[in-house]
Amino acid sequence: MTDQAVTKEKTNGVNGHTPTLTKEEEAALAADESRRKKILGYLFVFFASGFIVFYFFMPNFTQKEKDALLRIPKSGDEFMSVFTVLKKYSENNAVHIHVLLVYIYIFLQSFGIPGTYPLSIIMGALLGPYKGFITCQMCSFTGASICYWLSLLFGRSLVRSKLPGMLKTLENKVQNNKDNLFWYTLFLRVTPICPSWFVNMAFPIVG
Repeated sequence: MTDQAVTKEKTNGVNGHTPTLTKEEEAALAADESRRKKILGYLFVFFASGFIVFYFFMPNFTQKEKDALLRIPKSGDEFMSVFTVLKKYSENNAVHIHVLLVYIYIFLQSFGIPGTYPLSIIMGALLGPYKGFITCQMCSFTGASICYWLSLLFGRSLVRSKLPGMLKTLENKVQNNKDNLFWYTLFLRVTPICPSWFVNMAFPIVG
């Protein structure tokens, strides 16, 4: 059985049907899922290693500045601390700081890691309302597209095993709104009811 046929059998199982597989097909399916998980892991390590490159070109931050940058800001004072540090160093290292922010945003969005919300605020304050808005939208579109394809090609079994309850709930919602799926998808994207990282991961499976 080809990878495409095996994947189709697997997908039918998610939609409520119980596929009948031979032992050979089950072994092929397990081997295929293991291979896809490994590829996903390799891609994560590869993209995460990009931060090493940025580290070697990083400005000489003080320890206090590093502490401010390495924690996710949760209050107005913490946001201001991060903004002050980035604003200071972007005067002489504008390209490096801006590329780093874009890389972090796309990386987090691509692998479904929460944290893009504070980045959006910081980028808006640092780049200005128009440039910041356009940059955030481009990063969000790129990261969401990568996340969608990573889930579709490599992460199906991982999402099913780690988030079965949320996946089932979304599947039921999609079925109930299948006649207005575009508007329902748009509603999910513009409201905080359902985490955007989960929507990016789940729609290749339930859509």
